[in-house]
Amino acid sequence: MRYRVEIGRKADAQLTELDPAIGASVERKIQWLAESAAVMVHWRLVGMPEDLAGLCKLRVGDYRVLYWNYPDQKLVRIYRIQHRLPGHPPRDYESFARETALKWQAEQPVRPSNRPVLINS
Repeated sequence: MRYRVEIGRKADAQLTELDPAIGASVERKIQWLAESAAVMVHWRLVGMPEDLAGLCKLRVGDYRVLYWNYPDQKLVRIYRIQHRLPGHPPRDYESFARETALKWQAEQPVRPSNRPVLINS
């Protein structure tokens, strides 16, 4: 049974700000949610304030769709669409790997060359 979907103003603004390819993926996932809401498991967020109680999450790549599910009304209300790690915008993975490798190399201790290396055998 297909559920009706309502998208809040903030979520709609966040959806329009996304890269077109990512936005299309999020829209497809929301359509899937509308078709599957009756039979799927809804993962609720824990530790939320009273006004956000019952808020559920749906992962779409590096993004989460936060929503409420109202099975008695056959309704899904989209609250927010945001990056999974707030404050960490999506990045180019090649440059991320390069930065991480350089950082790792810089953190490695430098062993003085005049000291012997002991090997336990």
